[in-house]
Order: sequence, then structure tokens, then C-alpha cells
Amino acid sequence: GTPTDDDKVILPGSDIIDFDVASDGKTIYAIGTWFDSCESETWAEEYGPDDLFSGYHHPKLWKSVDGGITWKDQTSKVLDAKNLPDLPDWATGNDAEDFTIFTAVSVAPDDPKFVVVTGWGYDTSADPGDNYVPVVVGSNDGASKFNYMGCSTVTGMITCIDVSMEVDDVHSIALGTWDWETESDDMG
Repeated sequence: GTPTDDDKVILPGSDIIDFDVASDGKTIYAIGTWFDSCESETWAEEYGPDDLFSGYHHPKLWKSVDGGITWKDQTSKVLDAKNLPDLPDWATGNDAEDFTIFTAVSVAPDDPKFVVVTGWGYDTSADPGDNYVPVVVGSNDGASKFNYMGCSTVTGMITCIDVSMEVDDVHSIALGTWDWETESDDMG
């Protein structure tokens, strides 16, 4: 089933970007976006669900512990990650810019409670081209609480992630990125 806020009903406007299944076969984490077209018919008609910067487009993290039969929305836990950089708010006056889009999710192969979510925030005070701030948050308690993991050496947009098994009390995390600004400069 598609993640939903109500059991066995597809949530209108939801799009799944990425998901990962834990080794127990029951725990699934899925990230996506939800466009709330009910909030403003005028905005929906003018911009549509593809406008990721609207106040009506929301990043989402869903979790299932029963193999995808039911889902729980854990988005607020991600957005409330401890030590998440506080980026300047641009239009809505809320914290959405701190973690605008979720781009990838991965669960440790040996621990269904160890999950990492990646994406980016949007900093309007930065120079054009430097507005996108890579964000990586992790949880070791099944997505109840997240911590910002820092990523000062990451360049480009994070497009994929993988988490290793625990070795000597450590999970290694690998990120894949796309430097879209360099690519667009080369094309144009």
C-alpha cells in the first residue's frame, strides 16, 4: 500500500520518492512529498503540484512496522531534528526552509531502528547558487527522534544514501550527490 494518513486509503497528492525495507521485512521507511491542493485552489491552479517551493508542498517521512499495511507520519520528527541548522525563513515564516525537500532514506541492514534521511534546506540569504544546503539527519530509535549529522564537506544535492551494518559500534554512511550547478553551467 501507498503511505497514507488513514489506513488503506491513498493520500491524495502524495508522491513517494524513495523507500527502504529493514531486514525484519516488516519495518519500511518511505519519503516523499505531499501537495495539499485543498489549501488553496488559486495556488494549485496557478502553480500546480510540481512547485516544490510553495507553502502547500510538504516533505514527508512515513514509517510502517507491519510490512506496509498501515503507516505513521514521522515528518515532524525529522523537521525537529536536534541541531538542525536554522536557515533564514523566506516566505512562510516557518521552519520549512531548514529541511525543504527529503531526497533519500536508508535503514541499517542489521537494525530496523537505525534510519537516515537526506535532503536539503534553502537559504535565501546566501549568494545565488549557494542557496541549497545539504542536510543529513539520523535516528537510532526508530524515527522517534532525529539528530542532524552535519555534512559540511558534501557538495551538490544528495541523491542517494546507504547505511552499513554496525561494525565496532559504528554504522558507516555513504552518500551519492549530483552537482547540478556545475552540470547546468557546462550545458549553457
